[in-house]
Amino acid sequence: MAPKLRARSSSSSGGSMLGPRQASRPALTNLNSNSHFRLRSVEEEVEPLNDGIRFTAVISLIQDWGGRDVLFGKTTAEVCHTYILPMTTETSSSVCDVLRASPATSQNVRLPNWYVSHVWSYNFIDVVDTLERFFTANHIPLHEAVIWFDVFCIPQVATVAGASQDNEVRSIKVDLWKQTISSVKKCKNMVLIVDSWSDPTPLKRIWCILEMFCASSSHANFQIAILGNEEAPFTQSLLADSSDAYSHLSYFRAEYGVATNARDHQLINKALQHRLEFSKLSAVIVKLFRNWLLDFVEQQLVKSSVIPSVEDNIQEAQWHFTKSQLLDLNEMPAASREAISECLNLREMCLGQDHPETLKARSQFAYASSQIGDNQFADLILQSCFQSQLEILGQTHIDTLTSMSRLAFVHGQQYLFERAEELYKECISFASEAFAESDKFLLTTRQQLANLYLANHRYQQALDLYSQTHKTAVASLGGLSKPTLLSAIGIAETQCLLSRYIESETGYLELTESTQDIFGEHSAQYWKTQTGLALIYKETNRLFEACEILSTLVHTQQRTIGPNHPVSLETNVLLALVYLAQGNGKGEPLLLSSLS
Repeated sequence: MAPKLRARSSSSSGGSMLGPRQASRPALTNLNSNSHFRLRSVEEEVEPLNDGIRFTAVISLIQDWGGRDVLFGKTTAEVCHTYILPMTTETSSSVCDVLRASPATSQNVRLPNWYVSHVWSYNFIDVVDTLERFFTANHIPLHEAVIWFDVFCIPQVATVAGASQDNEVRSIKVDLWKQTISSVKKCKNMVLIVDSWSDPTPLKRIWCILEMFCASSSHANFQIAILGNEEAPFTQSLLADSSDAYSHLSYFRAEYGVATNARDHQLINKALQHRLEFSKLSAVIVKLFRNWLLDFVEQQLVKSSVIPSVEDNIQEAQWHFTKSQLLDLNEMPAASREAISECLNLREMCLGQDHPETLKARSQFAYASSQIGDNQFADLILQSCFQSQLEILGQTHIDTLTSMSRLAFVHGQQYLFERAEELYKECISFASEAFAESDKFLLTTRQQLANLYLANHRYQQALDLYSQTHKTAVASLGGLSKPTLLSAIGIAETQCLLSRYIESETGYLELTESTQDIFGEHSAQYWKTQTGLALIYKETNRLFEACEILSTLVHTQQRTIGPNHPVSLETNVLLALVYLAQGNGKGEPLLLSSLS
């Protein structure tokens, strides 16, 4: 939830904020350059532009400009050209400067408490409506919301005649980084206006990318408000299936951000690259979105648990299920298990032991248990769950197939390779009856069977199946999809185990950047590419390169998952072996401490 804001002296007016203008209030646009109050010029601006405008003043300006009906359908860029430039061009000032110039309106300019990040091609009225809904939902009185909204707070200088649909007219007279991060820091809160969760335009705009990076760098409270009528479909789709909630983030690349103004694009890229390489910047932005989504789900859980009724309990259970899936995608298995446990308890109470939704939650609970190493417990639950789903839903239902695949995985974790292989093959056979060869579930299950072959030292079978899966995934999902990358990692790993080091090294090098971008630099997939490269370098006597990679990896893993995590210990063992091969005295004590 949004933090409580400082109270302001003015009181909130009654009724709709977009209602008729009060007769006693002076028209804000009557203020002009002839005012005897001196306006600041851009040329004088040596400090970042940190003035904010009261949200209620924005509502008043809309009324002054003719009201909602007149502005309806106009983009923010068009509103800038039609209404704001005539107010400010003569003095090269901002709307905030104009308001400050008159005693009647100077109280509308204050230190901002919300930074608004948006896209200029959005319909202006939609943006204002979205902000009003956001403030109301977060219990922020509208008269206390003081926003840093660039079209009002920065002097706008027309660079083209007329308004193109996406013409961003922004002033960058001061140092770009200083201006943006200073404004965000002063606000302490940022709200990003997103038009669609599945394909958010701000992720394609370099200005928005800069602003989000500033929010992260300054530790600002980052929130997302979904534009117009998109909020309800977003919530419904998240409740229905959260498994693809992050799918669009997999393809995000900060370096692909664009700006209408070529000079803006050049300056922003320079400012960003000076501070962080693009692959790491992409990860920062993705983390903001992921954390916000988890916070959003937590808010829905609070709302659904307020009134204890059967209907609310069922919805609360679904939000717990969604939370569990998101935490699993974030590789937080213990927290995922806790969330699905809450879901399972509510569904058993409200729906009964054998309801399909209860069985689905039970399967997810067993899977979460296996992710924290409790495989025997998971095995017992999954066997019972799978049999019930087989009788109730049938062998080709996705829930039945999911439990079957999970049961095979758990058998593999317990080194029951024959039983696991039999289940995987049966699962693939049933799924092939219901889904196309390019279906993600089929691709994932084939990938898991290949993983089983690899663990059982059946390298050629693993390589053949990885290659088949990779070919299908590339053709149907593209080169950067998760099934494509996972199968490519499997190919490189198997080639290394078959001593085909040149092919394996080429594969790992090609995967290094893409796994870092798609999964993140702290992911198991990225670490696997780095460990694979180090192993190749060790086996080909390129010990310095192996040592360099592993030293970095050990430091990262100890910082993120802890020094006693099995993955950290495995990396330590490999580094110790490299030290021993180098004749480095660190090798033996590191090996002993890692194996003890």
